[in-house]
Amino acid sequence: MAIRVSWANAERDILLWTIEGTWNWEDIQLADATAELLYKRAEQTVFSIWDFSKADDVPRDVVLYLPQLSQMLRDYPQTASPKVAVVPAARPLLLRLIRMLGTRSGGVEVVTVLGDAQDLIKRARVALPA
Repeated sequence: MAIRVSWANAERDILLWTIEGTWNWEDIQLADATAELLYKRAEQTVFSIWDFSKADDVPRDVVLYLPQLSQMLRDYPQTASPKVAVVPAARPLLLRLIRMLGTRSGGVEVVTVLGDAQDLIKRARVALPA
């Protein structure tokens, strides 16, 4: 499977999407089904990280499904915020796609390394109302 979705920590408040190698629209749909179940079970704010650091560039079939992908991101429960994408600088097409989707779906922060994504989430946790 080109996309794995799992909890990134013991607190189960960071959902990590790990995208590796060649991926396609079907992979996104399968991963989304898993993520949706995990989001629904969460009782606290859930942060999302999409790690594209080991992914190939944007597959052609994904571009065909941009409207559905945008809607998918908008449909995540309110607990699924903020969203962070890890995109290597060497992937300009992927970077453009993520920024476009972020604009359409209410915002996605883009960083180039996983550690920066984790730092963003730490700052967001501090800002959460008690």
